[in-house]
This record gives sequence, structure tokens and C-alpha cells, in this order.
Amino acid sequence: MKWAELNLTTLRETMEAVSNLLHETGAGGVVIEDPEIVPKLDEDVIWEDPRQVIHEAEGLTDKVHVKAYLPWDDTLSEKLQQLTHELERLSDRGFQISSNDLSISEVDEKDWSRAWKEHFHPVSVNGINIRPTWSSTKVTDDDVTIWLDPGMAFGTGSHPTTLMCASHLRDYLKNNDTVLDLGCGSGILSIVAAKLGVKKVYAYDIDSVACRVTKDNSKLNDVQDKIEVIEGDVKKLAPPTADVVLGNLVADIIYDLISKIATVLKKDGIFIGSGISLNKKDKVIREFEKHGMTVIKEETSGEWVSLVVQN
Repeated sequence: MKWAELNLTTLRETMEAVSNLLHETGAGGVVIEDPEIVPKLDEDVIWEDPRQVIHEAEGLTDKVHVKAYLPWDDTLSEKLQQLTHELERLSDRGFQISSNDLSISEVDEKDWSRAWKEHFHPVSVNGINIRPTWSSTKVTDDDVTIWLDPGMAFGTGSHPTTLMCASHLRDYLKNNDTVLDLGCGSGILSIVAAKLGVKKVYAYDIDSVACRVTKDNSKLNDVQDKIEVIEGDVKKLAPPTADVVLGNLVADIIYDLISKIATVLKKDGIFIGSGISLNKKDKVIREFEKHGMTVIKEETSGEWVSLVVQN
């Protein structure tokens, strides 16, 4: 399978906005290449929050290179048009960025995987450790540790949206819960839920590669018996009722799924979601309230919002 590697050169003060934009376009992971920061990202460093990377860059003036990957498929042209439009909007708002700064190249699966091995480092949040399989970082016995090889699926656990969702899982999951993960990616949140003691996780994704990688990572973490992976559009399927529904997606997709979520979530059940940009938060909350659900927790990290919603 071929992938489009997107490269942007921008200023450090702009890189978070560009990173957020790339995630919203559909890139599940974004690489920031900075010669001043990268040497600090060795195997002995645990980044509790990706914002630490931004903090390390404060006061520096050189430009940085931002990379992201999108599947080279029938949707690529539309996504690139959307990205170009949004880059120009950033420029209109005063950010020093332009669609002319964007370059695109074609990469194969082997090159894509090698790129992630260079940039995927351990992260921890709320007693949950997410580790690449090649990491030698020590972990404590009382923490929950997820071993991950993202392969060709999106999701390395380092993005704030994933970290916020993982932290909420630690706070809200109960033993024997049934969980639906809508858009499982590389399986991070499904595996976290399984390791926290839930009864069953149903992991959905429309991408066959994501489904395969979720299965592989489930086996890697010895929780394959708890996770059932289903390929397909959840809006067209009939998922079981659940105590907890997860949706680390983007605002528009969550918005479109709210009616479905309301039908499958048990009374007093919990939806945990993120990938919601600040400017779309109110729209999403209003739609949840329209379906009789209540936001019980809201958290913000940079430009991203996570919500915990009760049915």
C-alpha cells in the first residue's frame, strides 16, 4: 500500500496549529522534526504530555519540519484540497504558513513504518504507560503498560487526544463493563480498556489495516480474548449495547455518530471522546444535550477538547 508523506516547514510558534490541522485532516500521527529538540528524545525520556515538546522549543527561533501521512487512496485528493484551504485560512489569521509550504511525496509501507520507529517514544499518563515494542524503558509493576507497534495504522498514543481519553478510561471504567471503541486505529484505547479489567471490548474501524493492527497489538498485550475487532461503518452496523463508548475521532464524525451513541449506550452509561477542536466544542455538546445526554467532564489540551458524557 502507498502513502502520501506531507511535509511542511514552519515556525515553532505555528507548529501546534499545523499539527492540529493535520490531525483534523485525517493524519492519525504527526512527526515534528527539530534539530534542537530531537536529541532530547532518547529512550530514557518519558514524555508525560506532548506539550512538553512544545515547552522545550520555547525561545528557539529556527524553523521546524512537520510530517504527516495519509493513505494514497480515492479520498486523498479531497483531503489535500481541504488541507490547502485550511492552511490559507491559518495564513489569513496571521500565522506564517501557506499552502505553498506544503510538499507531497509517495512512500511505501516499509518506509512509513521506519519513519514511525524513529519518532515514536514512550509516553505515560495517569498510571498508563504506552511503549513501542522496541523500547527499553523500565516500567513499574503497579502501572498499566501497553506495548504497541503501530504498523500502518494510525495512533502512537502520543497525541493529546489519545492521552486524555486514556486518562479518562482510568477514572471511569469499571470491572465487567462492556466497551465500544468507535475508530480503533492501532487499538490503543481498546487495549487500555481490556487491561483495566473490562469484560469485553468491541473495536470498530472502517480501515482493514487498522483492524489487522488492532488484532496484532491485542495479541502482543495478551488481551485478544477480550477484544473483538469489527471492520465496517458503525453507522450501518448493529453494535451491542455498552456501558462505555469511546470515540477518539474528530468533531464532525463524533457529531454524526451521536444519535447512534445514544441508542447503544446503556442508561447512566458513559461516552468518552476527544479529537474535538475548540471551535467545534459547543456544537458537539449541544447535539449530545439534544439527545438527552449530559457532559460531566471537559478537559482541554492545546486546541483539543475531550468530553465525558453521561446518558
